[in-house]
Amino acid sequence: MRFREILVDGSEHTYCLYLLYAMQILRFPLVRLSLAFVVGIASGHFLRLPLDSLAPICIALSVLVLPGFLWKRFELLHSLLPYPIIALLGAIYLEVHADHAHSGRFLKMLDPNVPHKFSLTIREKLKVSERFRKFVCTVEYIDEHASDGRVLLYLKKADHPADLPVGQKIYVNSYCTALKPPLNPHGFDYSAYLRNKGIYAQVFADTILRGGISKDIWYYSDALRKRILTNSAKGFGKQELEVFHALMLGQQQEIDAETVRNYQVTGVVHILSVSGLHVGFVMLILSAFLRFFPNSPTWKPAKLMILIVGLWSFALLAGLSPSVMRSAATFSFVAFGLHLKRGSNIYNTLASSILVLLAFQPKLLFDVGFQLSYVALFFIVYLKPLFDSFFETRNRILLYLRDTTTVSLSAQIGTLPLSLYYFHQFPGLFLVANLFAIPLLGVIMALGLISSVWACVAPIPQFLAWPTSNGIALLNFLIAQVAKFDGFVFTDIWFPMTLMGVSYVLIFSVGSLARPKFASVLTLLLCVLGIQLLFLHHFNKAENANEWIVFHARGDNVILERNGRNALLFQKREDRKRDEFVLNPYLTHHGLRARSRKWTDLHFFAGKKILILDSIPIFPRSANPQILLLTNASRVNLDRMIMKYRPEIVVADGSNYRSQIEYWKRTCQKRKIPFHATAEKGFYCLKDDP
Repeated sequence: MRFREILVDGSEHTYCLYLLYAMQILRFPLVRLSLAFVVGIASGHFLRLPLDSLAPICIALSVLVLPGFLWKRFELLHSLLPYPIIALLGAIYLEVHADHAHSGRFLKMLDPNVPHKFSLTIREKLKVSERFRKFVCTVEYIDEHASDGRVLLYLKKADHPADLPVGQKIYVNSYCTALKPPLNPHGFDYSAYLRNKGIYAQVFADTILRGGISKDIWYYSDALRKRILTNSAKGFGKQELEVFHALMLGQQQEIDAETVRNYQVTGVVHILSVSGLHVGFVMLILSAFLRFFPNSPTWKPAKLMILIVGLWSFALLAGLSPSVMRSAATFSFVAFGLHLKRGSNIYNTLASSILVLLAFQPKLLFDVGFQLSYVALFFIVYLKPLFDSFFETRNRILLYLRDTTTVSLSAQIGTLPLSLYYFHQFPGLFLVANLFAIPLLGVIMALGLISSVWACVAPIPQFLAWPTSNGIALLNFLIAQVAKFDGFVFTDIWFPMTLMGVSYVLIFSVGSLARPKFASVLTLLLCVLGIQLLFLHHFNKAENANEWIVFHARGDNVILERNGRNALLFQKREDRKRDEFVLNPYLTHHGLRARSRKWTDLHFFAGKKILILDSIPIFPRSANPQILLLTNASRVNLDRMIMKYRPEIVVADGSNYRSQIEYWKRTCQKRKIPFHATAEKGFYCLKDDP
């Protein structure tokens, strides 16, 4: 079958057969425009291109396009220039939505050392931590001046045992601090994560004053969700009810840690977060229900409208979180594309949804969920027909097993480079878990939708609660059994961004080998060579790196001495949970394994003598250190030590009290000695450049 025939074929595989021809994807205009827009946003983000430089270039290129519309000899300009113009528009659009232009504007009004009066409205409730209740709030007023933006509000659980509803207006008199970058090298940048969501500051409040209720769509969504939570309390076991709330309502706060770990180990933790998978099941369930209606031209628009309304009703049910709204918008475009009954329209459909979503919020491009959702969807369409061609059958059972396996494998291969780059782990059990998790989830979602609709008006009856609860119990049990083989989970994998990019080129080149050509074979060989060169560069760079690092560990001491690929770890006590957040990101980023060494109070590195002083300040009289490290609330007379030894710098790690750090800081300022507190400036690193 030729390519043109494939495009007009009406079979169920029409939407993906032509994907074996990878470069043909770019023949769709919306795909090219979306790609240019994405490249522009990414360039503006990483290169920090100024708006006053982008706008004149964009205008100049737009003027150059005009001759292409008027004279055929300039048709090449008309064909090529729109794409750099769209890319420039993407960079401009990102800059217009930047912090200083919109949501971050209110930060300029604030003095972090002075308390301010805030008028806030709760928009979203986050997972409750051990000490705090956390809310995403919109800023209405600051010191009686109208403002905008979003903040993260922290309330102590001990002082505020009662929950607050979405839409609640509150008044706070407190300090507002900007988000801080991670205090340890290569740690998770929570501040960047929040900024991508439009949150630019945090407020810690002891007391609040309640105002009225803002009854908008988020308020009614939260009220509906609370009603369902109340009406679904009976008929479910504790664990089953927690998973039901996560699957249908997006409420993961109460799921116990062991259940979450089992889902993570088996590679199906995405099931617990309402996202594209759940919205896709809703679309399939509604589509199956709509088959009972006539397929006449009169009913077709009505069925499309019912489908789209159903998708957005589920988004309302799940709390209108950004991930759910993104997925609902994506599948609304997919539903519209399928309504047109044009197989080749699937790529334009995906491209359209990307353009619309990025037009509303360009920073979505840097959201991990956004990237994983679209990459998974794209590669299911791209790779599934290739895998299906290896095993053709008409047996329904074998066909189900094949489709389940190929869909899971395609999504996993497509998202693997992204997952390794962001999470540095690979669940080797994902295929086994998905074989039963996906079909079971489909049944649970169907029962859950009926149960949730029922719970909107009355308590869920036993004949609905029993099968739903037992379906979830079976899913939890099977996942727990597979999770026992945790030796198949590979963690702390070194995988930089360059390797991720080469990996995607490699996947495309392997996919194009279905009909091998010289260019595809050459690309594959170049990718293999590129991966080898990346590893050689990494090992060469690692061999020449020598560092002595004091990590910031609250209430603890962690020191690492690195000489090339040899890393020595000094710590007074072992703590795996602490190392997971403090130490492992650095080791994983550099592809290292650390060996523990006995704690010592005197170190020599890069020609420097480093003296560590703890709560018992006993040290050699002839130490003469160049670097002083103060730990465990040291009782040393710092002023006398500075006068005696005149160190080059004084460092205080995270095991000291805040009041002591402030005192030492003033002492060093008085004696004009540099002072570095890891609680304020982050980790301290001493390098020995070869």
